[in-house]
Amino acid sequence: MDSPRGVPERHKANSTSSSSTTPLVAVATFWKDFDLEKERSTLDEQGLRIAENQENSQKNRRKLAESTRDFKKASNEDKLSLFNSLLKGYQEEVDNLTKRAKYGENAFLNIYQKLYEAPDPYPVIASIAVLLENLMIFILYNEDMQLSTPHELWNMASNCGVHGLEMLKSFAD
Repeated sequence: MDSPRGVPERHKANSTSSSSTTPLVAVATFWKDFDLEKERSTLDEQGLRIAENQENSQKNRRKLAESTRDFKKASNEDKLSLFNSLLKGYQEEVDNLTKRAKYGENAFLNIYQKLYEAPDPYPVIASIAVLLENLMIFILYNEDMQLSTPHELWNMASNCGVHGLEMLKSFAD
């Protein structure tokens, strides 16, 4: 299925990574290249422009509503002269709303396209958390032999959660 407006398909992004690249390296490389601070800056600028456009649109709609009320109150002779300016005001507002919509859509699609290619960081973060827990247990077990009893080691491992207990069981085997 084709993606909207050239947004890359997820399988294309995954097929470009080599089989020797670990998930950790892929996630780290993506987020390094993504340059989150630069993207935040761009999003801030776009957000300010969108807010400014909304404010201008609100002002223009008020002016247009006032012009419409004036048109309705005008005599039939005056309506002919006011009609062209009122129609022009509506046309300008439609053009401005179209530009505003395009700008918002382009801003969204730009960040969407970049994030669509992002590898999910959760599995890598979860794996790192498990590895850190296991490393902590290993270091305490092997280098800090101040744990005098297996009971103390068991308490320390249970404080590390399920992964700590699993690691402790593997040491016992």
